[in-house]
Amino acid sequence: MHNTHQIRSLSVAGRAKSRAPLIEALCSRRIMAYDIHIGKSKKSHTYKFSIEERDYYKFLNEIKNASMSLHRLSRFGDYYDDTVFRPCDLEGLIEELQLVVEHGAEGRATALALIDIVKGAMEEGLHVFGFAD
Repeated sequence: MHNTHQIRSLSVAGRAKSRAPLIEALCSRRIMAYDIHIGKSKKSHTYKFSIEERDYYKFLNEIKNASMSLHRLSRFGDYYDDTVFRPCDLEGLIEELQLVVEHGAEGRATALALIDIVKGAMEEGLHVFGFAD
């Protein structure tokens, strides 16, 4: 005859074993990326680039640690908020990204990729969007 403690232990062990594939799948999934799009509006845009969460925070740390004011780039401050840069913001955005390239180490690759995307959007008179999902 089993006592209550043994039954609970068996039950918990059985549940843990049955959840193992789910936990393994969740751990191997890619972390949600911050996606960069360009377009005329939030309803009409094209995907261009994804920043993985760890790279996003490296990039953000470069912005926060910069001794100069990067007010456009600071709009990337919340990973879970969407960001919009209008065509009139793009020239200044490129200047700030170039400062990250010159003075930062961790966020350099992300800044270089964003410069190319922003230049393309600027040439076409489009917005640049950052989407958290």
